[in-house]
Amino acid sequence: MLIKLSYHVGVKAFQEQILNLDGWRYDEAINARINTVDTCCLYSQYDSNTAEKTVILLAKDTVTLRRNGSAEVPLFYFSSDDSLFISDSIYELQHHLKQPLDVESAYQYLYSQFLPQQKTLFQGITQVLNQQQIRFTARESEFVMTLTDNFSLPMAEFNDRSEQQLTLELREKITAAHAARLGENNAIFLSGGLDSQVMAIALSKDLGLGQHLTSLHFSVKDARQSELEDAKLTAKTLALPFHAIEVDAEQEIDFATLLRANAPYIGAISIQQLLQSAELEQNTTVFAGQDTRLHTPSLQRIDEKLLSLYRLPSFDKMISHLSSILLSLKNSLDPEFESKRYRQLAFFKTADSIEKYLANRFFHIANLPFQDTARVQHLQAEIANVFDGINTADKRSLFNTIVLQLWRRQFIYDINYMYDTITSNKHKVAMPFYDMSLAHYSAQLPFHLAAKMTKGRAGHGAKEVSVNKYLLRKAYEGELDDSLVFRDKAVCLTAHMFFNGGLSHELEGFMYADWLTTHSVAQALHLPELQKLCKRKHHNWLESDHWLMMTVFNALVIYHHLRAIN
Repeated sequence: MLIKLSYHVGVKAFQEQILNLDGWRYDEAINARINTVDTCCLYSQYDSNTAEKTVILLAKDTVTLRRNGSAEVPLFYFSSDDSLFISDSIYELQHHLKQPLDVESAYQYLYSQFLPQQKTLFQGITQVLNQQQIRFTARESEFVMTLTDNFSLPMAEFNDRSEQQLTLELREKITAAHAARLGENNAIFLSGGLDSQVMAIALSKDLGLGQHLTSLHFSVKDARQSELEDAKLTAKTLALPFHAIEVDAEQEIDFATLLRANAPYIGAISIQQLLQSAELEQNTTVFAGQDTRLHTPSLQRIDEKLLSLYRLPSFDKMISHLSSILLSLKNSLDPEFESKRYRQLAFFKTADSIEKYLANRFFHIANLPFQDTARVQHLQAEIANVFDGINTADKRSLFNTIVLQLWRRQFIYDINYMYDTITSNKHKVAMPFYDMSLAHYSAQLPFHLAAKMTKGRAGHGAKEVSVNKYLLRKAYEGELDDSLVFRDKAVCLTAHMFFNGGLSHELEGFMYADWLTTHSVAQALHLPELQKLCKRKHHNWLESDHWLMMTVFNALVIYHHLRAIN
């Protein structure tokens, strides 16, 4: 979808030009509720959220962009002195406008994995964030932008509910979030983990879909780890139609398709193949779990211990100073910097305050030897500023503050890539765990219960381990075999297989692009240094290189954009 609105001085009106309306429609019901004859409402036909939609309101002298809380539908804009461009696709906007790369945004994208808040990789192209409304109004000699932001989470816990009541209410809220997105035809991505199990139970049992729910699963050929058997067992127990494929990591990757996405992501390759092979009815609502983040806090016990140590006098300076010494010693004896030990020492070297510890811990800030120290510190300080003066002893408000920031960086990136992948196959996207009503409820769960551990089994194997998501597991206990409901998260690391296989051709194009060594933007982003890294690792990427591979993948995206702009 691409719309251009031109403003004419003195007319106090916008001239509308629909360049492409693919996937978007006029909503007569919303128009009627607005109750103004000169306003029309556009919405995405791929938006499954019936309770609250992302919309574009077009009137004679105002244009309003409104993205809902779950943000399942992306929205971007570019404004100049006399024109406003609106799209659900960064690629389409950039293809039309030919904007230069935003170097600061690209730096964050490379070295913290995600873009900063509303920014994109291109100058002037801005993302509307969840629960934001942006209104452009025509005036005598200009058009004026007004932003309203209603995104927030409660910071206090429930203190009047029993554990049993909490688990019952949590399940009710989860069911309601699924019900608000239910389509005529429905499918789910079934990994075999708890989050997808919950989706399957909510849809097939609590909402009565029964066998009218297709479950979808992919695994990677010759991968060391797989969730296929757990996914099969879940589908069999719930009597769900089960469609699974095996993705070949050696097959060459169509990188041009990834570049057309709002959020290029290597995992989208496998999801795309799965959807293409499933032969779903057109306009099927596809449920994607992502993480049930708010009611399963990622603040671990080691974090709590370290935060308490940071409150001791001079601990922050001591740990930073000691890490600096050990890091220098390590680099003199062993110059390789991709080891776990290097990352740990580099992490604490720059974590000389509670705020910087939190920034490093939750926002994946890289600190590679070739990076500009001042720039790393600037990025770190920008994020750390959010935690200035926060009470780290109040774990619930601390974690909710982290979530508020992550939602508009990592979470919204995840949402965008899932939207790209599902809608490119002409299906609706449903991500119920991002429902704002569910989020507000989950944000108030007593932290000691939300973070409570219980006995379960390892993600891969039968070993007994401690597992998180206590309240969620109790809410669905007995619905499936305990070996499923009480299974730990099973991460299947396969990116190295694609790097050594189907991505090799793209990597070689990047590695031997000599023009990057003299390109000012490439130099500012340290792309030549990343080229050298790729040459050293080529065809020998390991599972343990995951964090480096994410940086290199993002470097490939930037490289292609620079080549297109030049």
